[in-house]
Amino acid sequence: APETLEDEELLPDFPENTLQEYTLYTHNTSFGDLFTLDLPELGGTGKGRSHLVGRIVVQFGQRCGNSVPIAVTTLNPGGFLGNALKDNPLSEQLPGSEANMPLLPGPHGHNEFLRFPQQTYFLNNVFSIDDPFDLSVGMVDLKTGKVINEILQRGLISQNLFFALIRVEPRTPKSSFYFRGPACFEKGPQGQTVFRFDGEVRVVYPGGFYFPAPNMGSGFKVLSDSRLDPFMWLQATHGESPDDFVKKGEVQEVLASTGESFSYRYEIPADSENNESIFEYTNHSQDGCFKLKTLTWVDFSNSRESKLKDGNYDTVSFAGYGTWEKAGEESVQMVSAQISTARKTPYVSIQINGGFVSNVNTKPTDEEKARP
Repeated sequence: APETLEDEELLPDFPENTLQEYTLYTHNTSFGDLFTLDLPELGGTGKGRSHLVGRIVVQFGQRCGNSVPIAVTTLNPGGFLGNALKDNPLSEQLPGSEANMPLLPGPHGHNEFLRFPQQTYFLNNVFSIDDPFDLSVGMVDLKTGKVINEILQRGLISQNLFFALIRVEPRTPKSSFYFRGPACFEKGPQGQTVFRFDGEVRVVYPGGFYFPAPNMGSGFKVLSDSRLDPFMWLQATHGESPDDFVKKGEVQEVLASTGESFSYRYEIPADSENNESIFEYTNHSQDGCFKLKTLTWVDFSNSRESKLKDGNYDTVSFAGYGTWEKAGEESVQMVSAQISTARKTPYVSIQINGGFVSNVNTKPTDEEKARP
């Protein structure tokens, strides 16, 4: 859980009546669920975790004594145009859908495997969505940087397994999850502000309910009352963008968490008007290739443990348009990517068209190192 800050030198500035946009540090941002179900077909517990690419916006209110109110909203990746949640089944299931209340696009997840001792599920169409009817609010203690009490982040997990759950078990409660936990702000490397949140919730899954089988069409009947333990971890950074920094690199034959092999080359400038932007991505397993044509958004940041000198950054997040070629056919697609060369937390995420065309990341295997 985020620690309380006792040293004032580690405290960031807390502006009043201001909106600040933060970029998620995806290595330490994810959501998932620990499934403890009384199902002989599964053979025991299973835990799924998908890392999230996107942003958060923090609205700071007016100071009151030694605290300031905040509201936190999660958003999709910077520069991503279009609504990846169009025609999403959750739009029809949430209370209030009859009023045509749209679901705002949230952070994009990655395709992953959910493994039980005797069954394996492939999870795709993964997104995190804020509850549009309940904002996440809190009060920050200006002496410690810690949110007083805890934050309640009401959200939904959008994925194929949940869509199947709604189909095979219509009695599934149609409400958002109550992710609750500690949160804090701290001063990161080079004066950037870091936000961290560690939320969880326990959900009872009644005996007699059905849980989807791996084919997502049929279900297994739960023998007795069981539980789900969803969690959401957020770590995000806000800071001034550099004027002339360029981050570049090239890596061959990377193994994604789904087992796909990919390579990439990049040269991403802060000033794309006066410098060439290069990004080439090849998914060897898909036999597909993406080449960037236009950079539309970029953000540079540092991991919490970074020791780089001022003006240098170990992480770049960017978006743009380019061409995707597969089987001799080309199409114009969007890319959202984050590349971190941090010594302790290296990480790569690449998504073409919100992950629907191609979706890879180097998900950390050590869960403790992935916590915010």
